[in-house]
Amino acid sequence: MNDSRNPLIDLPLDHHCQVLAKHDKFDIFAFEKAAGVQTQPSKKKSSKGRSLLKANYCEEDEKYLWSDADNKTRSLFLVHRLDAPTSGILLATTCEKWAITLRESFANREISKTYHAVVKAHANSRTSYWRDYLVKESKNGIMRVKRHKSGKLATSSMKVERVAHTSGSMIALIKLNPETGRTHQLRVQCASRGMPIIGDRTYGDFSLNRKIAKKTKVDRMFLHATCLSLEINKPGMPKISWEIDSSLPRDFIRFVS
Repeated sequence: MNDSRNPLIDLPLDHHCQVLAKHDKFDIFAFEKAAGVQTQPSKKKSSKGRSLLKANYCEEDEKYLWSDADNKTRSLFLVHRLDAPTSGILLATTCEKWAITLRESFANREISKTYHAVVKAHANSRTSYWRDYLVKESKNGIMRVKRHKSGKLATSSMKVERVAHTSGSMIALIKLNPETGRTHQLRVQCASRGMPIIGDRTYGDFSLNRKIAKKTKVDRMFLHATCLSLEINKPGMPKISWEIDSSLPRDFIRFVS
């Protein structure tokens, strides 16, 4: 018999994703999203891409809806996004009140985020603080982001953790801490500094991507959300302090070992 206290009864989770952690007091969950899986279903009717849940999605409330074995409607609210090619930690909640609070916390930069990426490196690759203005543009129905003085401010810190050589190129494992959450922010900031993320099919070094994919048989973008840290103390809500970690995928370590 289903436990009615379990908020994730019969969760129709994509089989490449998993529940990473649950907060010990509140119905807030950390999922580990696989590369290639969309955070939410695509709006394009022709799209057959996989999404976090195999369930209906309500755009207005930003939530998934499904029915459990007892035909009771269940819901999961998204509170932030990861690009489909990016893997790692994704937060969600079954509580609408927490969804509003967490979305506000992300918007107000109250949640710290850490990513790791494998990038094409060069001799001048070093720990840096990046500050750019990014703007979205659409050409032939395809959205891209570029640096432009009319755009929105995007800031991140970057630290080189390891350097190696493969396929005739220098590559590096880097740690990224974005302070803002602009669309494609880290991908564009890396690429614009001659450090494109390996496997990025939009902003990457396409020739190097092909060489590495052919050599390693691994075809993905090497960007992974490795840590989220929450410190939330808002009027009318319980105080919450939570840190979630996700291990680097084995391929990241193998490439730079």
